Amino acid sequence: MVERDLRARYDREGVHGEAMGKPERLVHGLPMLSSTGKACPEVTFHLSVDDYGLQGNGERERRRERITRGFAQERSEGKMPEHNTIRLITFCCLLLATPALMAGNVTPPPPAEAPPPETVILLHGLARSARSMRHMEKALAEAGYRVYTLDYPTTEKNVKQLADEHLAPLVVRCQSANPARIHFVAHSLGNIVLRQYFQDHPIHNAGRLVMLGPPNQGSEVVDKLGDFALYDWINGPAGQQLGTGVEALPATLPPPPMETGVIAGRHSINWILSCLIPGPDDGKVALARTTFVGMQDFITVPVSHPFLMRDSEVIGQTLQFLRNGTFTTAE
Repeated sequence: MVERDLRARYDREGVHGEAMGKPERLVHGLPMLSSTGKACPEVTFHLSVDDYGLQGNGERERRRERITRGFAQERSEGKMPEHNTIRLITFCCLLLATPALMAGNVTPPPPAEAPPPETVILLHGLARSARSMRHMEKALAEAGYRVYTLDYPTTEKNVKQLADEHLAPLVVRCQSANPARIHFVAHSLGNIVLRQYFQDHPIHNAGRLVMLGPPNQGSEVVDKLGDFALYDWINGPAGQQLGTGVEALPATLPPPPMETGVIAGRHSINWILSCLIPGPDDGKVALARTTFVGMQDFITVPVSHPFLMRDSEVIGQTLQFLRNGTFTTAE
């Protein structure tokens, strides 16, 4: 049947002799089917279009006989797959392809929501305001943090009151608004307020802490000027608690319960106060008294105490520590 169809088509199209000199196109895989959809047992799996080249009736008959003998030989040797096997292979292919065909009708899952930004709470120093932290606040916000700057009356209350009445409510509010980690950046007295807070209030989602010029072991300035009325009038009750004695508040507070990096200044613009401080200092606190046992990293910068929180290098190092838990040191 197939032979007659091909011969009739070639006769209609006037194909003769050398017209069949094109490269062979081999038919592999499934057997040729007739117009009725039944397999044609007269066609081998290695049939080429040149096998039906019209080169004379005698030549066609000889080709037909070779094809028929080849088919019979392949079938006797088991090379010709049975029709049931072919149907099974076709069914399996369709079964495997069904999920892929149906995939276009499956609604993809919604994209995962981005995690909320981490929070940073900023605390300013003694006799300062939230405005002193605005450069740090802007840089942290641009880096993707949610920033809260505590503006609290440092000269009107003692350290515990500042921690309980001002810092604690802000931490609770931040924890309610954002369950992600809470970091802290504090300048000077703000670090002692933080340590007081950590002693009295556990925090479950603590991140990292960067201390700027912290009087972790007090300051000799308080030891020598604390009894003067002018000092008390300027710095208030919290300022009186920053001495270096063993009974002074800094010596009685535990270290922060979180990864902490300390940045200390080694340049002073207040030579009068520097005369009261032994060794290198930033004009308010000796370098040696900014440290504490258990801190993760420590660096010094050529900046004076009042300007630590607005210095570009300090801001960059603060970002580095909040992200990675370590400062960048010069090679």
